[in-house]
Amino acid sequence: MEQEKSTYKLPEGWIWTTIGEIGIVTSGGTPKTNNSGFWGGKIPWVTPADLSNYKNVYIEKGSRNITEIGLEYSSAKLLPKGSILFSSRAPIGYVAIAKNEISTDQGFKNIIPTQSLFCEYIYYYLKTIKPLAEKMASGTTFLELSASKFAQLPIPFPPLSEQHRIVARIEELFSELDHAEEGLKKAQKQLEVYKQALLKSAFEGKLFKKNDQETKWKQIIFTELCEVQRGFDLSLSNIVKGKYPVITSSGINGYHNEYKATGPCLIIGRSGSVGIIHYFDVDLFWPHNTTLFVKNFKNNYPKFVYYLFLQFNFKSFSSSTAVPTLDRKQFFNQIVSIPNLEEQIKIVETLESKFTLIENLNSTIISSANKIAITRQSILKKAFEGRLQPQFSYEEAATELLQKIQIEKENYLLEQKTTEKQKPRKVKPMETNKSILEVLQEANDPISPKELWLKSKHKDNIEDFYSELKEISNVINESKNLVFTESLISLKNEN
Repeated sequence: MEQEKSTYKLPEGWIWTTIGEIGIVTSGGTPKTNNSGFWGGKIPWVTPADLSNYKNVYIEKGSRNITEIGLEYSSAKLLPKGSILFSSRAPIGYVAIAKNEISTDQGFKNIIPTQSLFCEYIYYYLKTIKPLAEKMASGTTFLELSASKFAQLPIPFPPLSEQHRIVARIEELFSELDHAEEGLKKAQKQLEVYKQALLKSAFEGKLFKKNDQETKWKQIIFTELCEVQRGFDLSLSNIVKGKYPVITSSGINGYHNEYKATGPCLIIGRSGSVGIIHYFDVDLFWPHNTTLFVKNFKNNYPKFVYYLFLQFNFKSFSSSTAVPTLDRKQFFNQIVSIPNLEEQIKIVETLESKFTLIENLNSTIISSANKIAITRQSILKKAFEGRLQPQFSYEEAATELLQKIQIEKENYLLEQKTTEKQKPRKVKPMETNKSILEVLQEANDPISPKELWLKSKHKDNIEDFYSELKEISNVINESKNLVFTESLISLKNEN
């Protein structure tokens, strides 16, 4: 931490402190997933996956909820509104502020705020801390930042009024960048619409002016256009570093010493990724059995056939199974319109000339979007170095604010301790994922059929209960309770 502090000098009135000093650090937890009584309640429960691609500052819920009993019988905690969530593994560095009371899994290190902590300032600072957090993390399977290490993360801490000014300026600048980003996304969508319009126009014979288009188009069935064949079996795990590319529906996926087809190569996804189309200028290749490939273009221009195929809705030709597969019979019966070879070449040259312009514009958009991302990080860096805006003198220094926070932390922890002592313990619900055999193995004494049923995974299905009971009848004993004259069930003594 000392090394981080020495990288730049803070403005007057600021201090270096740690995450552990400014807030109450706590981890999350996960109730047992095999206990249905712990899940589906009213308490929002967040995992790092819920923050993947999450752009908002505040979060109110994840994909799942837990019950109050699930909360009590796990290490999960009910965090107050305004708590700051920081993912500490898989991956490290997602940040959000709780919009309401919330809980998290153990993949988070959370900061419970005090009254004097400005959560939004901490949120934006944590957006910059990922490289250092990863450096302080440990682990073999995946990196994880412990609660103690998280608490040690350094933070530049200005007076409270300056924190508010910093956040206001960040949000003002970010709003401008958001607007610019939306403009880029809109332009990108318009380029794609224009590209599709060009393709549509080309294959409706409207790409050129009427006086330039003298060629008549003819209608043919698909099998007159080209010859398509299914790819060949080859285990992808057995591919060696060979001479010829092996082409799957996702593209070139390894090399093999043998080849099965000659190029140019037009590949269509046949199974799973139905309708994915690739064009390759390769002389010899191995088309994998997850694909269809054009074996013969029948004197048609290969690139023309490729662009024509881009118009097809291949998924409409697929079978409705768990793994969609292209129905070649439907595919081959399609009627298509084509011009002569000379016109095909002319169409492709015109399309690709315009596509080049589209790709150049798209590259410019991507470059601009990358610059916006860099600008965001630059804004944050300057903000927490005190260089984003002019500094002023403040009545309350950061040291006084930190002292106030320390007192509030102590009061909060004392209050929580008192509340915890007074809170009645809830009855833990039965785990209902056990088989009848497992329930009997754990039971110390014979139990009634009703109790056995309710403790087993069949508590919602009596027929399944009796079905399993019948299956294990050779290993169980049924006896009578002499007092209540009811049946009792136990496992037979193996001895």
